[in-house]
Amino acid sequence: LYADEISGNDPGTVELLELAVKWQQIADNEETDSKQAEEARSLGIDALRRAADANTNPRGVMMALIRLGAQLDAQDDCEGAIEAFERGLELQKNNPELLNNLAYLGTQCGGDLYLALNRSEAAVQIRPADPTFRDTLGTVLLRIARSETSPDARDERLIAAERELRKSIKFGGKAWSWIHLAELKAFQGDANEARLALRQASDYELNAEQKKEIDQVLSELGGD
Repeated sequence: LYADEISGNDPGTVELLELAVKWQQIADNEETDSKQAEEARSLGIDALRRAADANTNPRGVMMALIRLGAQLDAQDDCEGAIEAFERGLELQKNNPELLNNLAYLGTQCGGDLYLALNRSEAAVQIRPADPTFRDTLGTVLLRIARSETSPDARDERLIAAERELRKSIKFGGKAWSWIHLAELKAFQGDANEARLALRQASDYELNAEQKKEIDQVLSELGGD
């Protein structure tokens, strides 16, 4: 690798982080074909793994672990993303970004929802006005509500979830907050409010994952 060449085969965390950025830029370039983009992403992830293991710069190691987790999550590697974020949390147990990321992955990867709730609440306590953190907390509460067998407990969770999602929107939350609110309203059987939330979400530029979530909500509503 180029980082090895310029560092005498002993690249540090900073050099490897810079290399990972370069590979990601290549992968994201519209002129890069799909095979080359896949290879570039793989090389970028490899550079991040090496950066996380370099132990030459504590701040850089933390940055590498956060980026590594995000990249692995984007590749649908739940286990790898969680492992990276957990390693980061061992270094900084109160890092709100790591707490939030792990909480959200707990809703996506079949994790412990009550552990996710504890972590999400801790992240919100540290950064109460962060719309992403509020959205995560609302989503965790919604997932727990879906699993509740007691109607009273379910309704209590849904009220709390809606409160957090609306706070997320108030603080600047965008498409995801509206999509999750639509999911909640669909679960409650409130088709009008669900469709209203989906219309709000459609005002933003949506990625493939968001479009998929919207299709799932529409399917639950029984329409298109």
